[in-house]
Amino acid sequence: MKSSSLKIYQRAHGDAAGLGCVFAVAALSFHAAVCLAGQSTVLPVEQADLPVYHVGDTWSFGNPESAYPASVTRHTVVEVTPQQTRMSVQPPHGEPHAHNFDSTGNVIVDGSYSYQPNSGLMRFPLKVGESWDTDYTVTRSERSTLWMTSHVSVEGSEVVHVKAGDFFAFKLIERGKTEEILQGKYTRRNTYNNVVWYAPSVGRNIKWDGTVYWGNGTANSTRWELYSYSLVSTAKPEEASTTAP
Repeated sequence: MKSSSLKIYQRAHGDAAGLGCVFAVAALSFHAAVCLAGQSTVLPVEQADLPVYHVGDTWSFGNPESAYPASVTRHTVVEVTPQQTRMSVQPPHGEPHAHNFDSTGNVIVDGSYSYQPNSGLMRFPLKVGESWDTDYTVTRSERSTLWMTSHVSVEGSEVVHVKAGDFFAFKLIERGKTEEILQGKYTRRNTYNNVVWYAPSVGRNIKWDGTVYWGNGTANSTRWELYSYSLVSTAKPEEASTTAP
């Protein structure tokens, strides 16, 4: 996927930088049923609240259709403040880059890309039946700016199976368009449809199925899912010792 606008579009929606790359299987055992914080990954909930991250939390994402099982993209939390959560993303190849969320749980920085005011995909608390519109820009240093508009709806909830295990997740559908702002002129670039599954138990989108439709009649699809994760326990040492088997 060589188009810069496709890469920007992919990164704008949060959960695996370099989505055009292929990824790989990472082994997972205990986490398939219960996350490290002790919360069941399949227990239904009425709503998904704003996630709380901790330094050291890690998620790995991959393409289940990839023919290259040696690659994986890893996200690791490196700093948490009231204003933002900073993550370091290690792609399958190359140097790590920043992937930051603001206080609403939306992307504001991904490598050389910045989002104003944010990517707008998530609106917590998530509840089935709710919907909203997004309107934001994506820019790169000394390059063109993309104007992104879309409509997002929470269509339902279900237990979803991915490489990392089974998860209760909220299903979001996003439909939108991209226009390029270059020298003050707007040019329509593409339209897109995304289906995204967000799992409250791990605080991330665990599955993504997206398609970009270009003006020349062609289309590109992007698929990825959660391969593994490790969440830092929030229990105090004395609490952990009293509940340990």
